[in-house]
Amino acid sequence: MIRGTDLIEKLSDQMQGYYQGAAEEQQQIAALEQQVAALTLKRTNLFLSFAEHEIATDDTKSLVRVLGDSALKVQELVAHRRERLNGIDAETQQKSQILEAAKITLKASEERRIKAVEVEKAAFAEAEKLADADNAVSDLAKKLAPVCARRAIVERRLADAKKNWEDKKQAYDKDAVFSYLRKQVESAKPGTPPGLVAKVDGWLAQKTGFSESIGHYNDLKELPALLTGLLEKVKAEEGALQAQYSQIRSQIIKDYKPRAEAEAVSLKAKEELKQAVAERDKVLAELQNLNSEHQMLLSQKDPDFVNARKLLADAVQQFGSISSSLPEMRQVQMEAKSIGEEIDRLRSNAAGHKTRLQQLNEWTQRTAELKGNVEERNWNRRKVWFSDDYASDNYIQQSIVNNFSLMALMALWENNHTVERETVQSYRNDGGWGSPGFGGSSHSSSSNSDWSSAASSGGSSSSSDSGSWSTSSSTDSSSSSGSWSTTDSV
Repeated sequence: MIRGTDLIEKLSDQMQGYYQGAAEEQQQIAALEQQVAALTLKRTNLFLSFAEHEIATDDTKSLVRVLGDSALKVQELVAHRRERLNGIDAETQQKSQILEAAKITLKASEERRIKAVEVEKAAFAEAEKLADADNAVSDLAKKLAPVCARRAIVERRLADAKKNWEDKKQAYDKDAVFSYLRKQVESAKPGTPPGLVAKVDGWLAQKTGFSESIGHYNDLKELPALLTGLLEKVKAEEGALQAQYSQIRSQIIKDYKPRAEAEAVSLKAKEELKQAVAERDKVLAELQNLNSEHQMLLSQKDPDFVNARKLLADAVQQFGSISSSLPEMRQVQMEAKSIGEEIDRLRSNAAGHKTRLQQLNEWTQRTAELKGNVEERNWNRRKVWFSDDYASDNYIQQSIVNNFSLMALMALWENNHTVERETVQSYRNDGGWGSPGFGGSSHSSSSNSDWSSAASSGGSSSSSDSGSWSTSSSTDSSSSSGSWSTTDSV
């Protein structure tokens, strides 16, 4: 016996099984497609490797005889590639010779530059000696020396005066009496007759020796400013003498002809060296470009090789006859055929799994619709007798696979119930188990003999029943013969 709630649960379990089965089918399909992709790549690489080997050996005459125009195009690409390789070799040899000449020129330019610099230094030294021996330069040098010494002395004394003022100023500021008297003196107005406070301050200043201290204080304060002014005057005098001295001396050095000639030679050597370096670098860059192109050609990544390899691989793959006169080509084609057969087998398996997946998806949708109909009609309290769970599961599975409607499913159940009822009564009469629903699975299987007729009768009853059930409230299931085999339960 199963209730409507049991039916809903069974349908839910059925859907879960379909979901799991669909997931497994998808995994199988993905694995097969991955194998197909790997084999397809292997077959492609097989043809590419063959083409790569044939092109690398630069022997395509036999291929032309077998493949015709396709191999002729490959020959053109290979010939162009070989021509470029030969051109690079010739150009590299030529550039290498130019580089060697540029290196020789550069070395000679470096030697000339070094020699010219040495000559220039010697000529400059001679010019300096000549300038220093000039009377005007000598007189200015004699005048400049004591001024420079005086400037150094003033700078040193200025530094000492600033330090002495900073050190002793703090001691004066800490003396309260001195600070008071200094402020009184600084704030006194000239021509004002002294009052009592002024007289007392004068007496205090006399007793403490303020007059001597204030004089020393002012000297310390004013000395840095005086020395700064003196230093500026000395520097101005020194600068004027230094300008005259440098001008006369520089002019003498500049007018010295051997020095001017040596400088011109040095500048020319420097320019030649610069040009030699530029020429060498230019040739080195050209050689580097040639080497890069040569390496690309040797690595078989140049456009000619790539296009030739693909063209030849496609031609070999499309060549119809496996009995080619080329043993290598025949072997490649046989291996490719074997791979192709394996790919076809895998694709066939994948197609079967895809069909199964489609069926599972359809059954899942039908199960969901059937479950929804049961829930919508509120048949949770209905119950139907079956010999065992297997029989009920079998009817549910058959209804889903054959896309029966809910009424058709109930017709199948009614047909099953008639057989089950007779079987139960027979067992009761024979002293069997004596309870409904345990008649034996052998009888339940006989109720499945004609699904189409049961579904047809279920379909006709569904049109007349309009979703209602004709039931009896009797507890004796045998009294419901000819009607739905269901019982209202509370």
